[in-house]
Amino acid sequence: DFSGNITIKGVIYIESPNDVQFTGNVDIQGVIVTEDAGDNNYDSNKIKLSGNTDIQGVESLPDTPEFTELKAMPGSFLLAPGFSVELDGNFGTVNGTMAADEFKWNGNAGGTIHGQVICYGDEDFEMIGNAEIVIDQSTYSGIPSGFSVPVKLQADVSTYTEH
Repeated sequence: DFSGNITIKGVIYIESPNDVQFTGNVDIQGVIVTEDAGDNNYDSNKIKLSGNTDIQGVESLPDTPEFTELKAMPGSFLLAPGFSVELDGNFGTVNGTMAADEFKWNGNAGGTIHGQVICYGDEDFEMIGNAEIVIDQSTYSGIPSGFSVPVKLQADVSTYTEH
């Protein structure tokens, strides 16, 4: 658990199985990457972001040698195959693509995502309460860091409704 007025800079690597929580004024400057947890292991592979989480892209890292290589890979914030991701509380902006097997947005969770939201799994993409997101792809172009080509995503229109 990460909570209470902390700043995390760089790569956060999460092994499986794991239940990681970021709560209470957490500032993340970088990227979260997980070990591939496999299919349908959501009970033991979770990431929760809640309570005034500020998420900045890798380009916001200091101009110091330890971050030089990472700063050259903008466009992704969360790469979590096999993980369930839950977002609660408040955040304003996510700088980078978010990809996981399951997403749950609760309460007042919401803001602008500069990138894409990719749900790999067969689970529903849930937005409950006052959750609202805006997808803005103008900041990053091309294939986000951490993805290989060819990437083929196909929408299944029968699985969602627009408001």
